[in-house]
Formats: sequence, structure tokens, C-alpha cells
Amino acid sequence: MSFVNVACEATSQGTNEVFVTEEVRFSEHKLLFNNDIRGESLANIGRPRVWSQTRQELCETVPYFRNWQSGVYFKEGVTYGYLVDGYGAMRDVCNGRVIISHGGGKSCRRQDGSFGLFASQLLTDASVCSLIKNYINKQPLAMIVGNKKNAEFKVPARYCVMGLYYITHAWPEYELNENDDDLTDEEDILNGNNTEHKKSKTKREGPFIRWKFRFEWVPDQEFSPWWESPSQKLIYSTILPGTLKVFLCPECVAPSSKIYKTAWICLNHKCNRFWQAWSDKNQWIKVPNNLVYDPVFLNPGLTARDQLHRIPFSILPPQPPSTLNNDLTNSNALYGVQYWKGFHCLRCGRISCRNKWAFWECANCRLRHEVPEQLLAPSMLRNPNLPVLIGPAFDYDSCIKDNSGIIKTSEVSAEGAVVCKYCFPEGGYIIHRIGNSSINKISDQFFIKFQRKDLPFKRNVLKKGSNRIGTPLIARQFTMNVGAKYKFSLECDTLRFEETPQIIQDCYKYVQEMCNSFVDGAKFNEMLLAAYLNDQRMSWHDDGEKGVGPIIGNLSLGASAELKFRRKKKKISKNLSDKDCTDDFSVGPSDHTNSSKDASEERLPLPYTIFTSPSPYMPIDALELGLKSRGTGPELILKIHHGDLLMMVGHEIQQNYEHALFPEGFRIAATVRYIALDDENLKST
Repeated sequence: MSFVNVACEATSQGTNEVFVTEEVRFSEHKLLFNNDIRGESLANIGRPRVWSQTRQELCETVPYFRNWQSGVYFKEGVTYGYLVDGYGAMRDVCNGRVIISHGGGKSCRRQDGSFGLFASQLLTDASVCSLIKNYINKQPLAMIVGNKKNAEFKVPARYCVMGLYYITHAWPEYELNENDDDLTDEEDILNGNNTEHKKSKTKREGPFIRWKFRFEWVPDQEFSPWWESPSQKLIYSTILPGTLKVFLCPECVAPSSKIYKTAWICLNHKCNRFWQAWSDKNQWIKVPNNLVYDPVFLNPGLTARDQLHRIPFSILPPQPPSTLNNDLTNSNALYGVQYWKGFHCLRCGRISCRNKWAFWECANCRLRHEVPEQLLAPSMLRNPNLPVLIGPAFDYDSCIKDNSGIIKTSEVSAEGAVVCKYCFPEGGYIIHRIGNSSINKISDQFFIKFQRKDLPFKRNVLKKGSNRIGTPLIARQFTMNVGAKYKFSLECDTLRFEETPQIIQDCYKYVQEMCNSFVDGAKFNEMLLAAYLNDQRMSWHDDGEKGVGPIIGNLSLGASAELKFRRKKKKISKNLSDKDCTDDFSVGPSDHTNSSKDASEERLPLPYTIFTSPSPYMPIDALELGLKSRGTGPELILKIHHGDLLMMVGHEIQQNYEHALFPEGFRIAATVRYIALDDENLKST
């Protein structure tokens, strides 16, 4: 491992101190070149030890908050992180040492901008239940504040980790909703669809129950509150622990603390007198409208006296791997999950996504974290429990849905490659060329050389990708585009072929030649390279982008992957006559009959020959054996291995189907296409 520092600002006159430039300044004191956020320094005054500017940076880096949408992150019933941000409830408080907030879920926004419940929150609700467990077990959690929160202090960045907090009190409140017909789905509002107001799907009469929680700063944790000045910290150190009066309800005899200044209220949601106040005249009255909390309730010091202050984890995220695992038989040593997680800068506290292929870089002060280059051979990614193929590959991994209309034929080339052809009922077909160890020697070299750190791979911004609060998102995969300008889902820079390393040019020519051996005259002008690290997958993708040619080729390198095709939701299968298909060698049950076209016109181009079995073909009910077909799910599932070539021929597949990729480990894919120029008519190509 090595640290590289860039963006140095200046050297202080008369001293040897070197400062660095920050994109976000937290104080009047400049950031020293050798600053450490784990210690005390002038630059660390008012500086959160962990902060980010996007939700993606937060969720990809800190292990205690990985919730991309709601504010409560829990796993196996335990809450690890809690986010307070813009969408609060009545009587929420955020003064730093004490935070009063609510359990998540069942919230909608009214047309006047206020928020309310459309149903009661229950103890069985996932987020409420997990928070209650932390309260009962006295388990601390990490508190994060966003700068949209109406806090009593300045939040200097989009998301700032405050520290560890106990839940000292949990109680239900009644919340009155006066204009339920005007409620708008919160998901719609947060996605930016403000124009159309939709009524809540759940229509019930209020009032509804909302669960509230009081969080208190855990004393003696690893860092002091960054939002407090030295004088404020001194004041808090002199505050004595407070006490709240507890009364027994005359109706249910259950105890409830007097947390409101104006009245004592029964907080037992099972009691007939729940959310009713007990007056000085010893009678039940309506809860006053001007409820305010008791001042003691808003000050720290209400943790249990006998409670040991346990620090279960550090708020500092783990650093990226500093040395490579010497066990190179496992791809996790080089391209495991930890290699695409975010980077926490120990100089300025910023957490940043890894978007560069060669290193992690702080987006604030440009501190870099580099890892020595080591290359992974394809043999390290193969399943050791399967034989190494030196002849025709086994074709047992494809799976066709019943009644999908997809017809499969197979052939074996003279060099031992199995070539499968999948004809779709709407028109068009997919060619899957499956190689073996001798055929894949060129692919082996491509895979090894594509791992070099000097290649311009990076994670690019998704054009239409944003989470529910509008923060820009970057794709998980590392990509690089060469040739024609990329103008689809990614904001991707495009390189000219002549300015790229020779290995990229060689790969483009190799894939182009392979595709032309199947479809004569196949034309391409662009290649998109994508690298998938372990535990990364591609969501459902639509290839029917405007301006893409009818033929798409793809070379798979590295770990195997499962490729699924399904019909687009708005498309209905047409009962068309089968096109470009033969029944020379079919697998699985099918009602397909021989086409009236000449079989010689339907076969793949020479030198490929039809594979024939020495024994007569016997029809076998594949459903009875559980092979090759399914009744539900995607229309087609293919298993793609290292060195395999995949071709999608025909706009019909692009228009009617979408696909998703599920890699089993580290892999690189090279996709070639023809992209029409802005003034070009694609139909003429």
C-alpha cells in the first residue's frame, strides 16, 4: 500500500507545514498535509470525523448504515444506524446530545407540504421492532444527521456521522390527520413526482399511532461532539443527571414518565385512556394542543445509572486493504467486496466511492490509497470441481421457459467450440459460442492484460440514476468506452481507438472477426468494456436504445455469469411463424415443427457442421426430469463462461426483451456495437 497526496496548497512561511486544498472547508484553519482526524488539531475543530456528500458514498463505505432509502438500518432485528434528515414529525428534536425522532414507515406528505401518517405504526413493524430491541437491550447505534434536518447546530456537509447513541425512552403518540384525502405517497414526492397528487392506498380514519424515540449521546466514546465549541463542551460537563417523574395510570396501572411539561399523559397504547391527560382536578382531559417537552427530557443525563457505556464498534469505517492476500487461489484476494467499497480519508474525514480503477481517492483533499498491481489468471476463477475441457464444451446450463417460443439448435465447430443458436418468436436470434481451454488462449491473455492499473477504467455516473432523494449515483461496474460516442445510460467519456493501449485495439479486432465468422458483414464502431468485481450484478437492462445497430457482440472474460432474458412488461408475445430456425438438434420439449424454408438456409455458416448423435434421438419429457425448461421466470437463462462469445442479432430482441447479468466473481466483458451518428439513418446500415 502507498498513500499519494495531491492538491497541495502552499508551505507556511517560516515553518515546514504544508497545507492541502479542500473542496469543503470546515473552519478558518487550513488542513495540514499530515493531519489525522483521529487526533486533536485546529483543523479538526468543528469537523465531523466521518462525513459524505452523497447517500451512495455513505452506504458503500460505513458498515453500520447501508439503507439507500429509509432512515433506519437494521440487520437481523438489530439497529446499527439511524439517519435524521429532512422529513420529520411533530415534536422532533435535534440539539446534538439529545435527539427525539420517530420510527419509520407509513408516512405520507400532504399537499400543504406537511407530513402525516396514513396508518398506525405497530410494534411488529420492522423498523419500530428493531429500535425497540435496541432500547430493551441497551444497544448503542450510530447516529447520522443530514443537512436538511432542522437541527439546533450547523450541519457542514450533506451527511455527518454524529457518534454512538443510546435509546433511553420509547413511547407511542397519537397523531391527528385532518386532511387524509390530500395525502400524497411519500415515495412519489421523494422521487420528484410533485405534479400529480395520489391518494394513499390505505384509507382509514385517524388518529394514528406514531412511535417516538429519545436518543442520547453515549458518554466517553472515541470522539467528542464535533458540533460543540470548547465552551459548550464545558457547559455540558457541568450538567448533573436529571430525573423524570413517573406516574401510574389510574385506569391501567401502568407507569408512564412525565415527559411533557404541560401535562402527564398515559403512554400505554393498550389502555382505554391512552393519549389522555390527567388534570390537577384528578380527572381525564383532552391532551393540550401546545405540548412541549419537559426541559429535563431535553438535556443529557437520563441513561440508566447502572448502565456500563459499551462501545460496540468504531464510527470510523475500515480502511481499504493495505496488502494483498497471498492466497491467489481465491479471487477475493484481489477483487473481493472490500475492493469496491468506499474509502474513508483519515486526513479530512470524507468518505468517497471508489471510482478509479487504479486507486481510491478522497473527493475532498485528493488523498490517494493505492494497491500494488497483481494479475489474476482465468484458471483461478474456474470451478475446481469441474473438469478442464479440451474438446467440445458441455452445453447443460441453458434453460428455456415453457411456451416461450424460443427454439434452440446446436452445432460443433471443427476446432471444438459448441455453437448454440436461440431463435425468438418475434424474430432475431442469439448465438452463444462456448469454447474450451485450447480455444480460449487468446481470451486468457486479454483477461490478464485488462487488469493492468494503467487502463482508463472508472465508475461512471448514471444519467437517469438517482436515489429517492435525488443524489446522483454512479454505476457499480468499472467501464471504458472506445470508438463511437457513448450516449445512453452512462455519462461515459469516449476514447479514440488510436489513443488506447494496443490490448484494447487487439480485443476489438478479435471480437469483430469472431462476429463476422457467424454473420458476414457485421459492422461495429464502438466497444464498451465493463469490469465486474465480486458480488456485483447488473440490473435489468434494455438494449433497445435509439441508434444501436441490429447486431451486438460480447466477449466474456474471467468468472462465469448467469444471463437472463425476459420480455418487457408492456410487450405481449406474438404468435408469429418461427424465423431463422431449424430443428436439426433441439433440446427440451417443443411444439415447433419443421419450417418450410430450405434447411440449408437456416444453418449457421460454414465451417460449422451439425452435431449428430450415433443413437436415434429419443423424445424425453424434460419437465419430468426437471431439465432445460421452466414454467415461470425469465424466458431464457444462459450460463456464460470465460472465453464465450455471445451475439444478439436482430432489433426484434432489443425491442421486446431486456436482460440482467449475475456474475459469479470477477469478470470483464467486451461489448461491440454499431452506434449511428447523429445525422445517420440507422436503417441504411
